[in-house]
Amino acid sequence: MCLLCIAAAAAAEPLGVAAKAALSSAPAAASTRGSPAFIVAGFVQPILFQFYGLKFYSYGVFVALACFLAFLVFGHDIVRARIGLDDMHCFFVFLAGFGIGSKAHVVLSPLMTGGSSLSWDTFLSFIDLRTGHSFIGSMIGCVVLLLLFIKWHGVRVLPFLDVLLPCCLLGHAIGKVGCFMSGDGCYGPPWDSPWAMSFPNGQVPTMVPVHPTPIYEGTCSFMIFVIARALFPLPSAPSEDGTGEVVGQFPKVGRRTALLLVLYGVERVVLENFRKHPPIDLFGGLSEYQALAVGLLIIGALIELFGSYFSREHVDERNTEKTSAEKQAKKTK
Repeated sequence: MCLLCIAAAAAAEPLGVAAKAALSSAPAAASTRGSPAFIVAGFVQPILFQFYGLKFYSYGVFVALACFLAFLVFGHDIVRARIGLDDMHCFFVFLAGFGIGSKAHVVLSPLMTGGSSLSWDTFLSFIDLRTGHSFIGSMIGCVVLLLLFIKWHGVRVLPFLDVLLPCCLLGHAIGKVGCFMSGDGCYGPPWDSPWAMSFPNGQVPTMVPVHPTPIYEGTCSFMIFVIARALFPLPSAPSEDGTGEVVGQFPKVGRRTALLLVLYGVERVVLENFRKHPPIDLFGGLSEYQALAVGLLIIGALIELFGSYFSREHVDERNTEKTSAEKQAKKTK
């Protein structure tokens, strides 16, 4: 897994250095008289550091860190949730879904809005893993692939999502640090404020002060991750010998998932106002990402609305398993 993280960090090459040439022709927003009334993020640059000639890109390093920490938490929580799956098997399924989903969304998005057509260049951009990734696409891809995986193993959907989705938000929060540190252009429109930022050395450089949108997104996603875990904690992990006392109770099935989808949907709908994605008539004037976020919000609300059914079914299943275990214990005596 560490080798995969190193490979991801080294391979995440920026879109290209041609964008830096725009600085020579773009007018500087900062006045040459005195200090600018905004933050000049000169420390932001695509290459975080080099080691024996090997370049480690800012975005790739933080994406690798996001995957590592998210699955560290996932491996811990899947044990506490009593889900009998190997976390490393889930990790490799996740990586496949992450790559397919993130690239598919970036490539197919212009096709859906009429901005491009199928071509050889489209295929090349799909298989080029160095650039062009979408968080919503990657989350959909990994969740769909993992759901197919757990159904194959007979694992229930909502208890698994209660473990997985908070980890996805943790990964998103850390990944947004990579977006910020690389200056990849996902910042917002020009803005005049003391905490507005310019990115003269970024992957997509700008001397004009703009909204530091990755900071907004990363902060909100991390807060949702913390809230979901704090409000609905899982019980302590079982001891290896089965003699330890279990601390805590299982939260209502699907409650974590519902809360997370609703809060993230609200987050994305609001923060899209600080992004550059255009409104689309097909989605009633919403951007593509806002439309997807509304869909996630609705799904979360439906899970909460019908959660009593799923919770009752899950409790009945646990009681059935407990009764079967007690009957088996009596037979052995």
